[in-house]
Amino acid sequence: MEIATALIVRSQDELVIRIKTHIDLINSKRKIEQQAKELTATNALKDRMFSIIGHDLRSPVGAIKQALGFIVNGTINPKDEDFLETLQLLVNTTDDAFNLLENLLGWAKSQSDTLKIIPENLNLFDIVSSTCAVLKINSKKKNITINIKIPNDISVISDLNMINSILRNLLGNAIKFTPEQGLIEISANRINDFVQVFINDNGIGMEPNIVSEIFTSNKHFHTHGTNNESGSGLGLILCKDFVEKNGGQISVESKIGEGSIFSFTVPAGK
Repeated sequence: MEIATALIVRSQDELVIRIKTHIDLINSKRKIEQQAKELTATNALKDRMFSIIGHDLRSPVGAIKQALGFIVNGTINPKDEDFLETLQLLVNTTDDAFNLLENLLGWAKSQSDTLKIIPENLNLFDIVSSTCAVLKINSKKKNITINIKIPNDISVISDLNMINSILRNLLGNAIKFTPEQGLIEISANRINDFVQVFINDNGIGMEPNIVSEIFTSNKHFHTHGTNNESGSGLGLILCKDFVEKNGGQISVESKIGEGSIFSFTVPAGK
């Protein structure tokens, strides 16, 4: 009887060990599969960044280099009538390259989890007004009117650098894709514990297939504005990432020939 009991106990112990081993194997397999997915995502991120650096960043830097070369070797004479036009082109191209580089660095930090989020209580009207002032030259060149319809008493909880980047990218895109003498309206309203911000333009709009994928990180949209301004689509990916990191959501509605409405939510402040 004792021998039979010992055999039963031994069999139970072996069964427990086998089950535990099987569970460990399943967990190890899942861990390896998860690591493979993360590695695939990392490689996709790297490929996307190399693509942007190789195409979207190389193009403006190449244009700057060429224009400066023409000035240095005398092909473009400072006394010529089109010299100021060349300088303006250099300024615009440098701005494009700088903004793209800022977005690249911000996105890389965000994806590698090295970006620190410091929430602050911020006055939304002041933040939007500051962004409009930064982009005033761009809107003025196209005679675009920007109306800020945000009450002075609306505050939000957000990282200052992140919300500045979100607004700069969204408003910059609105200016880029709005024709001369167009109109852009920035408004906001409180919904429970959140504030929803709207950036509405009467620009060229987007096709439905672009609207559905415009925030997808593995898609690369190389676009041109109404005055042939360049764009990589990276700014919108960064906006989505920053909005979500601050606890909000972003969306867009658009129709060809009627314009676009980008909106995002952010936690309401005190």
